[in-house]
Amino acid sequence: MTESTENVGALEKPSDAGKGSAGVVARWNMEWDLAGKVEKTWRDRAQKAVDRYRDEKERSGSKFNVLYANTEIMRPSLYNSTPKPDIRRRFRDKDPVGKEAAEILERVLSFQLDCYDFDAVAQLAILDYLLPGRAVTRVRFEPSFEKKTPAQGEAYDALAYAEIKCEHVDWKYFRRGPGRTWTEVTWVGFEHHLTREQIKEKFPGFEGKVSRDFTPDDAPECKDEQEKDLWSRTVVREIWDKETRKVLFIAPSYADEPLKVEDDPLELKDFFPIPRPLYAVESTDTLVPIEEYRVYKDQAEELDRITARINRIISGLKLRGIYDSTVKEFEQLFSADDNAMIPAEKATTFVTGQAGGLNNAVWMLPIEQAAKVLLQLYQNREQIKQTIYEITGLSDILRGSTDPGETLGAQKLKAHTGSLRLQRRQRDVQRYIRDLIRIKAEIVAQNFTPEMLAMMTGVPLPFAQQKEAAQQMLALAQKGQTGPDGQPAPIPPEVQAKLKEAKAVVAKPSWEEVMQVLRSDAMREFRIDIETDSTIAADQQYDREQIVEAMDAITRYVSGVGPIVQQGMMPASAAVGLLQTIVRRFKFGRQVEDVLDHMADDEQTQGAQKPPSAEEIKAQAEAQRAQIENQRTQMEIQAKQQELAQKAQAEALKAQAEERRMAMEAQIAAAEHAARLEEIELNRQAKREEHQMRLAEMAARVTARVRPKPQQGARA
Repeated sequence: MTESTENVGALEKPSDAGKGSAGVVARWNMEWDLAGKVEKTWRDRAQKAVDRYRDEKERSGSKFNVLYANTEIMRPSLYNSTPKPDIRRRFRDKDPVGKEAAEILERVLSFQLDCYDFDAVAQLAILDYLLPGRAVTRVRFEPSFEKKTPAQGEAYDALAYAEIKCEHVDWKYFRRGPGRTWTEVTWVGFEHHLTREQIKEKFPGFEGKVSRDFTPDDAPECKDEQEKDLWSRTVVREIWDKETRKVLFIAPSYADEPLKVEDDPLELKDFFPIPRPLYAVESTDTLVPIEEYRVYKDQAEELDRITARINRIISGLKLRGIYDSTVKEFEQLFSADDNAMIPAEKATTFVTGQAGGLNNAVWMLPIEQAAKVLLQLYQNREQIKQTIYEITGLSDILRGSTDPGETLGAQKLKAHTGSLRLQRRQRDVQRYIRDLIRIKAEIVAQNFTPEMLAMMTGVPLPFAQQKEAAQQMLALAQKGQTGPDGQPAPIPPEVQAKLKEAKAVVAKPSWEEVMQVLRSDAMREFRIDIETDSTIAADQQYDREQIVEAMDAITRYVSGVGPIVQQGMMPASAAVGLLQTIVRRFKFGRQVEDVLDHMADDEQTQGAQKPPSAEEIKAQAEAQRAQIENQRTQMEIQAKQQELAQKAQAEALKAQAEERRMAMEAQIAAAEHAARLEEIELNRQAKREEHQMRLAEMAARVTARVRPKPQQGARA
C-alpha cells in the first residue's frame, strides 16, 4: 500500500475522531498509527540494513561486509570537522546595526556549539543518512529562570541563562504527517520512553494514570517483575501540529486527555524544531525514505555468495596424497625440516627405478583446476566490487588507490568525475547543518535578552538611555566651545576624555536597535545572512588565499589612488569609501572595515569643522606656490653647495695624493743615500783589511830574514 492510499479518508476533520479531550487523543493516536503503516516496509528494510552494517544477524556463512566498508568511507567524506557559524550582512553595505547584530549572533552560536558535543550528534545523523536513509535532528531550547522582584510590582521569572542544543532523533521513533514534499507536512512527532520519575517531573498528576508499556530492545531477559520494572518505560508521543501551532504530549496508555498541550514554545517561523531531514535517495512523489543499501543489495548478496565459495575452495586446497607404505623413509621425509637428507636402506631401488621408481610410489591429489576456479572467482569479486562503486559513486581515486602507470592528468580527471555525486551529497549535508544553525539563531533572536547577549558575547553596545545621555553631553559641549570673545574655549583634559567616550557611544547602535532587528523575522532575514563554513575540510588554504588576494588588491589600490589623493584630485573620504567597497567582498573584511570607518569619520569630521572660503583657498594656493618656489630655490642652492663641496673634496684628494707622492719620493731618495753610504763604508773596510794583510805579510818576510841559522851537528 502506498503513502497516498494510506492517508486518504483517514479523517475528514479532527472532530471525526471524537469529542473533547478523548477525541483529541484518539485522533492523534490514529494519525500516529497511519504514519507508522506508511513507512512500515521501509522500517523493516532499514533494520536489516543496520543489522548488516553491525554484522550481528543473518550471518549463515562467510560474507564480505561491503556495506560497512562503503559507510566508513563515506562518513568522513561527508562530515569531518565542527562547523563554524558565518553570519554577515546580506548585501555587504554599510549597516552598523546589521553588522552588530550579525556579530552578536555569530558569537552566541559559536559559544552554543562549544557547550556540548555537536560532532557526536552530527556523526549520528550521517550514520542514519547512510544506513536507514533518513536523518532527523531536533533543536532543544533549555532555559534557566530566576526570580526577580521589581521596585513596584509582583515578582516574576526572568531568563537567567539558556542553552540551545541539537539532539539526535532515532529513526525508529520519528513520525510525520502526510505529504509528497516536506513543505506539505503538517505535523511531526517524536516518541519518548520515560521512567516513572520523569513522568512525575514533566507531567505531574499523571504518574498514576499511565502504564509502562515499553521495554528497550537491548533489555536483558528478566527473571521476575521487579527486574522487569527496572527496564520498563512509559511511551509518550510528542506531536508538533503546524496547523494549530500547538505541541501535544499524548500517552497511548491513557486515552482520556493529553498529558500536556503547549502553545508554540519556540515561536519559529517554520514551527518545527527540526530542519528538512536528510534523505539518502530523494523522490518527488513520496517522503518514504529509501535506504542506500537497497540500490546495490543484489550485488552485495552476489559478493557474499562468491566470498563464501572462495572460502570453501580455499579450505579444500590442501597438500594431500598417497604413498607406498613399504618405503619407510616417506614418514621421515614428510616430517623433516628444510634441507634435511633422509638415508635410504634400499637406495638402489630408487636409482635403478625398480618397482616403478620413486615417482610411482607417491600420488598427489591434483589442485590445478581448483586453483584456476579460485583465480576466476577473485576476478569476479573485483568486478562486482567495481559495479558497487559505480552505483554508490565511490571511485578508486576516493579510496586512495591509483594506478602508478597513470598520468597526473588522468588521476585528476578520475578524481573530478568520481566526486561529482559526492559533492552533491556534501552540499546536502552542509545545507542540513546550516538549517540547524539557522534554527538556533532564530531561537536566540526570539528569546535571549540584551543582558544575556552582552554577557555571552562581550560586545560593548550602549542602551538607549546611555546613548541619549551621551548625545546630550556632546550638545552641551558644542554650545560651550565658544567663549565670550568668539574664540574657542579651552577644554580640560578630563572633559576631553569624557567627550571622546561620548562620541564612541553615539557612534555605536544601541541594544534596542539591534534587538529590533533580531526580534523581527522579516528584518532579520532582510539584513542578515546566516551560513556556515565548509564542514567537509578546514578552509585554511582558502583563508590564506583570501588574505593574499585582499592584501594584493589593497596594495594596488593604495598605490594607484594615493598619488591622486595627495594631488587633491580625489577627496580622502571618497578613496576610503571605494576601499571599503573592496574590503566588504572578503570574508574577514568586517574587522578591516571598522578601521576604514574610523578613517572616513575622521576625514568627515575634519572637513566639517570649518569649510574654507574663496579667499582662504586663494591664500592657500598662493602659500603653496610660494612654498614650491622656496623649495625650488632651496633645492638649487643645495645643488650648488653640493657641487662646490664635491670640487673642494676633489682638490683635497688631489693635494693628499701629491703629498703622498712627494713623501714616497723623499723616502726613496733617503733609501738610496743610505745605500750609497753603506757601500762606501764597505769599500773602506775592505781596503783596511787588505792593507792589514799586506802589513802582516811584510812583517813575516822581515822576521824570516833576521832569524839566526842553527849550528851543524847540534841536536835538540
